[in-house]
Amino acid sequence: MTVKVLIQQPVLPRYRVSFFRSLGKMEDLNLTILYSPSIPGFPISVDHVADEFEMRPVACKTVLGNRFFQQRIDSVKGQMADFDVVVINSNPRFLSNFPLCRIASQQQCSLVSWNHAVSSTSGKLSRRLRLWHTKRQFSHHLVYTDPEVDRLVSYGFDESIITPLNNTIDTTEVTDAISKHCPTGSCDDPVEAIMQLRKNLPEPMCSVLQQQGLEAGKFFLFCGRLTEKARLGQLLDVCSKLTTKVKFAIVGDGELMSDLREKCRILGIEDRVVFVGKIEEQEKLAPYFLGAKVMVYPGSIGLSLNHAFAFGLPVVTHGDASDHMPEFFYLRPDQNGFLFLQNNIDDLAGVLEKLANKDLASISRNSLETVYTKFTFNGMVGRFASAMRLAAGRQKTQIKSEGYDA
Repeated sequence: MTVKVLIQQPVLPRYRVSFFRSLGKMEDLNLTILYSPSIPGFPISVDHVADEFEMRPVACKTVLGNRFFQQRIDSVKGQMADFDVVVINSNPRFLSNFPLCRIASQQQCSLVSWNHAVSSTSGKLSRRLRLWHTKRQFSHHLVYTDPEVDRLVSYGFDESIITPLNNTIDTTEVTDAISKHCPTGSCDDPVEAIMQLRKNLPEPMCSVLQQQGLEAGKFFLFCGRLTEKARLGQLLDVCSKLTTKVKFAIVGDGELMSDLREKCRILGIEDRVVFVGKIEEQEKLAPYFLGAKVMVYPGSIGLSLNHAFAFGLPVVTHGDASDHMPEFFYLRPDQNGFLFLQNNIDDLAGVLEKLANKDLASISRNSLETVYTKFTFNGMVGRFASAMRLAAGRQKTQIKSEGYDA
């Protein structure tokens, strides 16, 4: 029997589309996604149509200067009885979620929360309010990673109704993009194929790097939005301190672009920092991710870590877990990445100085195995589907995690 699921999301970003498509292909799941095309401070939603699930875009208005949001839920109010399970992003800033929960409960829908166990940006009062509402209102809970289960249990939640998804990206987008460069013409064994590409970067990719004044294995990479959260000013300060004349490639754009360029001029490092600009296509990103020594992320990291690992690129970031997104859990110091003391320019410079001429092949292999064998995209899809069946009463036990403690 088909489980009909309504999933409320703030927006529908590009990286979530393949996840929902994979779920929508399952014969026993029927998905409807309720989302807004754009909300201040959130990624822009995709504008194309997916056949595997129903897209239900709704308007969203801001309240009190973007502090709160109100999505129009009129289009599903009268249809709530059609759904077996309603999944809600339990962010208390979305005021429309409270009546949405009430209507779903009145129609006997099983309510499932989907969010971080505890947000790194929320205050104590907001955290208590969200946890109280989540525990009281929802019959099942989806969290991003394994450690968040213990976090919710410590707040009195029942472990048997918490599913850790182990959030990740669709790695097939990476392997599909680079398959033509693999010796066999495919990435059937992505770990070995990508290790070979990192060892001998194909000439077309080397050419792309050369056009930017970069050489494979001799530059550090940052990829992401150029915002305050990324703390890229620290990266430029570090660049000015390094005795090893390694270059930095910055892929992305954002409101700080002009400020960062000016800082490079002031520090006298314009010849060592390459601003590549925004790139979204995996095939065009591949030369930078496969050719870089490491990914350096001074600020709060999330799925960017998974993205780097999918190319076998070790990650360097700060060690304060409370100031990262849940995906930071995947990083194992000196195994698939490296840590420095948060906001400590000298410590980051010291870490990068040591890594500049170090053989990181074993670290690269470990990073690949993290996303291709331990915390996989298919595993995430399977656990979400399992949670929907469990919430609808069609399944009695959960799928176990395939991660570090499996």
